[in-house]
Amino acid sequence: VQAGLGFLPCAAAICAEKRNAESRFAPYLEFLDEVTYTNAIAQCDTDDCPVLAACDAVAAEKVKKMRYGLRAAARANAIDLDELCWAAAVVCSRSLRRRVAPPLSPEAVDNVGPVAATDRSRLLPVIDLVNHGGSQANAAVQPLKNDPEDPFATCLVAARDLEADEEILIDYGAGSPPAGRAETFLLDYGFVLPGAGAYGFAALEGDFLPAVGQFSADRAGMRDVSKDELERLKARIQRLVAAASAAHKGKPLAFDDVGEPTPETLS
Repeated sequence: VQAGLGFLPCAAAICAEKRNAESRFAPYLEFLDEVTYTNAIAQCDTDDCPVLAACDAVAAEKVKKMRYGLRAAARANAIDLDELCWAAAVVCSRSLRRRVAPPLSPEAVDNVGPVAATDRSRLLPVIDLVNHGGSQANAAVQPLKNDPEDPFATCLVAARDLEADEEILIDYGAGSPPAGRAETFLLDYGFVLPGAGAYGFAALEGDFLPAVGQFSADRAGMRDVSKDELERLKARIQRLVAAASAAHKGKPLAFDDVGEPTPETLS
């Protein structure tokens, strides 16, 4: 999970089911195999690709770490890299990820194994055919509450009365603002939202600190400050930035097309 590979157990399960000629998921897997995936980990044998070039430096580094982890997992478990990357791309672009994994009974943990028991990704055949509607979404994916047999039971619920032949649409971003989900859409789904290019991103520790060091060296007002005092100031800036980065949960700062920070960044 810390390496950004929380989807790996589900991806490995897909690889295992594809090798099982009698799998009850065979028709579904055949359908998945006919779809072309364009997200960031659909191809993991190289770090040179257009998707990474379109990302900010923080997101690109994140993808490189994920690709490195997939290559290592494929080598360690004798899984074909192309097959594992395909399965990972399927999970990232089609699965539902619960924020909190429902607790499993000891019997269920023994049945699926301790690693899969921590996995929060679930593929939802039929539901995963629903397209992204953004603000036009007319349905939502929700947990099916009070199901004693399956804590992962899930349903698709209409947000309003639907007309006959009306396309069902959900919001892949779950209502979050464009600046916060632009990276997710590009990396997980392989497309960019309209207007997403209007936002710029800067990592607090990766981009902001080096920039501070660059312009503070040229600031005329700092020339009379002693070297020891400058070092103390820099150390304090580093502590404040580290604390702000932790509060921001490691996400980059987002700025609009005129350089103003978005409400999410200001908060």
